[in-house]
Amino acid sequence: MLVRIKLLPLQMTTMSPICSERNNMPRVNDKYLQDKREQILDAAYRVCLAKPVYSITMRDIITEIGWSQGAIYRYFKNVHYILFELINRQTAHLHVKEEVDAILSLLEPPEHVIARILDLVTRTSMMNTKEFGKIIFEYTALIGNQPEYFEPFTENVKIAVDMQYLQKRTLEYIVSQIESGYFKPLMPVEDVFAFTAVSIDGIERDLILAQSCQVETHPISAIKDIDPQRLMNVLCKSVIYLLGGNSEIGCTVNLIKKE
Repeated sequence: MLVRIKLLPLQMTTMSPICSERNNMPRVNDKYLQDKREQILDAAYRVCLAKPVYSITMRDIITEIGWSQGAIYRYFKNVHYILFELINRQTAHLHVKEEVDAILSLLEPPEHVIARILDLVTRTSMMNTKEFGKIIFEYTALIGNQPEYFEPFTENVKIAVDMQYLQKRTLEYIVSQIESGYFKPLMPVEDVFAFTAVSIDGIERDLILAQSCQVETHPISAIKDIDPQRLMNVLCKSVIYLLGGNSEIGCTVNLIKKE
């Protein structure tokens, strides 16, 4: 049974000023939010260049950008996550995982493969120190005083995640070459790997001090004259020798041609 509904004439109503104003307000889209985050990162970068990273506070960044305190906390919960994203932005052009996978898939003598891995480390960790090394170097000092941020750093900073991947895959590759009988290490592989990591850290530290802080720490030669590729070549030959390989088989960091 159909029920007939009496249609009443429509009444035109005037939109309230509040609704009209609300509809005319610009929508907050992803681009707007990203632009605001970029402004915060730019301000944080300027602060990082002006004072040590380990002494930077949210108040410093708020003062630099000129926003209210509540506004900046809408985008980042604390100064650590601002620094994490700042590092990620600076290293966004690096594709370490992809390069590691490509290198380890090459059908080359293991000595060449290790040289290529060390070349990748040189280009990734040491060729980006001039503009950004100071920030990463000083942040490690901050972690030393606030160790609870070590895990968030290794989980949220892409280059840290990628370098962990590089270490894991490289160690697996070396162990596989030992198991196949190609390498016959003169020392435990764990010791060789630790020696390699500490050496790389030392070279990178001195390079950062030379380029960013203009400090001379070596009693014989000025640190400003440090040549990371030359030192990595020495390290490469040392690692190959300790693994029981042939250090004369093209063990040269810089095998990969730059475009």
